[in-house]
Amino acid sequence: MRKNVASDDVYVQEPGARTRPRPTDAKPADVGVSRAWRALLPELGRFPPREQRRAFRVARETPLDFIELAAMAVALVAVTALTRYALADASLATRLVAAAANFAIALPMLVVAFGPFHLRRLRRGLRRQLAEQNPS
Repeated sequence: MRKNVASDDVYVQEPGARTRPRPTDAKPADVGVSRAWRALLPELGRFPPREQRRAFRVARETPLDFIELAAMAVALVAVTALTRYALADASLATRLVAAAANFAIALPMLVVAFGPFHLRRLRRGLRRQLAEQNPS
């Protein structure tokens, strides 16, 4: 027996039957985007829950501006400079392990370096959509 939280209905489920969420079990937050994106993009909260996914998708298509492109290029050069290494006469296995370790170190650095510019672009796209909806 399962209780439907949304409407306090009680219904019986057949043994061995597949469980599927009932439409009344869905919460409004399940329709939109994840909580993490809503926390990072406060502009997303100004859209109705059912329109958030579309607004997020349109914001992702916003092109990078010159400042974002230039800053990302500088960040890429900085991460490359920070993760350089030199191996003197190392075997192939040693070089492969060093390259894998270098990649494991560089990847989080790139996420930290590029993340703010990606968020800036998304926020700019969301603000543009809001301005188009409310031209006042």
